[in-house]
Amino acid sequence: MVTRIKKTTLAPQVATSVLESILRGELKPGLKIEQAKLAAQFGVKPGPLREALPSLVDSGLIRKNRHTIAVAQQSEVDAEILLAVRHELEPRAAALAGQNLTPEDIRTLERHLGKMRTAIPRRDLTMFFAQDLVFHGYIWKMPRQDTLKRLFRLVLPPLYAFFFERFGRSILENPLQVEVALNRQVQVYDKLLEVLKTRDPIKIRKAFGKVLAMNWRTVTDWATKQASGKEPQSPAEPSPVHTFHAGSGS
Repeated sequence: MVTRIKKTTLAPQVATSVLESILRGELKPGLKIEQAKLAAQFGVKPGPLREALPSLVDSGLIRKNRHTIAVAQQSEVDAEILLAVRHELEPRAAALAGQNLTPEDIRTLERHLGKMRTAIPRRDLTMFFAQDLVFHGYIWKMPRQDTLKRLFRLVLPPLYAFFFERFGRSILENPLQVEVALNRQVQVYDKLLEVLKTRDPIKIRKAFGKVLAMNWRTVTDWATKQASGKEPQSPAEPSPVHTFHAGSGS
């Protein structure tokens, strides 16, 4: 059974409780969500759960269409394909974004990074992952190309959800190491934003490609060691772009 939460909590706390239930495996991938029933399990009314759903959808953990709401589900093959697509397309999208970068775009990206920083000491994983996803989504959408916008929705939210499903338990069991990793991740994003400001497409593609490739290897190796019971080391620099999504979002 999921852990009941206090009735005084609001939507952000409900979102965090749903997230933790997914990470613990209490809400299984593919599970259809009946809002009234789940709210009762958490000990709250349906309203706060309904208000929490948008952030959970944004973070890739929940899928919602016209008829159903369900916990996101991805196979390993799906994730490998999505990861390959992301590695190919995100550096290209970032290069295009850099060429069209405006002061307002910079302020928007900095605002998302600020929200990620705010979420870390609070250990508000829902906010962090949602902002991670929004940060990258904004970069994909900056070139103002409908194809990239559609591809973003198809690629990143499901990829984040897969990482949650695979390594969720180790996230909950290692909060201090996760906090270190998330702080490092924001530092990496700061550097990527500085590269975007150069508006140099070659530098941008190289920087984004390198970070995506290196950090996926770093975080999967770290999380796999945790899941297998081996003594893990703190994630190496730079920290993962795909951290615990998840992913974000990041």
